[in-house]
Amino acid sequence: PFLMMPEAVSAEEASLRACLDAPMLFTKRHSYQGIHIYDTYYQWWPGGGIYILENPSASTSEFRIRPVIDPNTPETLGEGMYTDPDISPDATRILFCFKGEKDGPTSIYEIGLDGKGLRQLTFPMRCESNPGRYANHHDVCPAYMPDGRIVFKSTRPNGLVPCNNTGVDIMHVMDADGGNMRVISVNNVNEFDPCVLPDGRILHGRWECVDKGALTQQSLWTIFPDGTNETALYANNMVRPEAILDARPVPGHPHLIAGTLARHNATPRG
Repeated sequence: PFLMMPEAVSAEEASLRACLDAPMLFTKRHSYQGIHIYDTYYQWWPGGGIYILENPSASTSEFRIRPVIDPNTPETLGEGMYTDPDISPDATRILFCFKGEKDGPTSIYEIGLDGKGLRQLTFPMRCESNPGRYANHHDVCPAYMPDGRIVFKSTRPNGLVPCNNTGVDIMHVMDADGGNMRVISVNNVNEFDPCVLPDGRILHGRWECVDKGALTQQSLWTIFPDGTNETALYANNMVRPEAILDARPVPGHPHLIAGTLARHNATPRG
C-alpha cells in the first residue's frame, strides 16, 4: 500500500500534468550502486517489478498503479531485478529483462500488458572461457523493430572493457521468438539503449574511444538494421556531459531526440 500526503501543485505543474493523457509504463527498483554506466547488470538489488500508472495526470493521492509483473502477480519470475521495459508498436505487449540470481545471467522476456502470456526469449549461458571478473552473459535493453524482429544488447561476443575487466555489450538482432540471433556491431567497447527512429534507423549510444580519450565519448549514433552505415549523429566530440543515455525520438517531432545526460564513472542517472 502507498501512503500519499496531500500535495500543493503549481499552475505550471498542473499544466504539464494535463499533457500526460495516456497510461505510463515504469519500473520500480532499488537504486543501482555501481560506479560505471555500463556495469548495471552486475548489480544485485532485487525487488520491485514493472507497473502501469493508469492516470499520470492525477494528483499523487489518486494514482492508480497496476502491476504487469512482479513477485506477486499470477504470472511471475519471482524475486529479482526487472529492467528495460519496451512497449510493442500495438501497445499490447512489452519486452523486459530479468536477473534472478546474484551471479546469474540476465535474460529477455515478453509479456502482455495485461500480465498474461509470459515467455522467455533468450537463454544466455555462462562462458567459462571469459577471463573477466564476471563470466555470465547478459542480454539487455531489448526494443521492438518495425519488421517484427528485436534489437538488443548482449555480452555474448566475450569482449572485455580494457580498464575494468567487465563484459562489453554490443548490439544484436533476433527474430520475435528469440531465434536467428546475430550481432550487428563490431565495437570494442559498450553501446547503449537501442531504439528505432521513425525512418527505420536504429538510434543508440556508442562508447567511442578510437583515437580519443577513454572516458568522455559516449555519444549518439545510428545504424541500419542490417548492421551497415553506422554513423555519428550527435555529440561525437562532446566532453561534458560524458554520456547520453536512454535516447528516444520525440513523437511528432522527427528532428528532436530526448535523452539522459549522465556521467561515465557513475551510476546511470542524470
